[in-house]
Amino acid sequence: MMVVIDTLAMGAENRDDVEEVADLVAELLPPSDLAGILSLPDQVVVSDIAHRSGGQYPILATDAGRNYVAAILAELRRPPEPDDQP
Repeated sequence: MMVVIDTLAMGAENRDDVEEVADLVAELLPPSDLAGILSLPDQVVVSDIAHRSGGQYPILATDAGRNYVAAILAELRRPPEPDDQP
């Protein structure tokens, strides 16, 4: 989970594209862990990540960092777009 927190912190710091970071988070987490996280309310996940990051990544405890994490969650919850291929 710390790798995910590192990824979120770097993404928030650098203002990386939300879709790209969400894809990376989805690759880093086992499907069951991701499903468990996505089953929780956003505020619970955002607060947990801010707490877990401790003093190491203060950006995740700011409003901007919390909003970034919430945007990542929204992207992870977005249904996949249908492929254009037959």
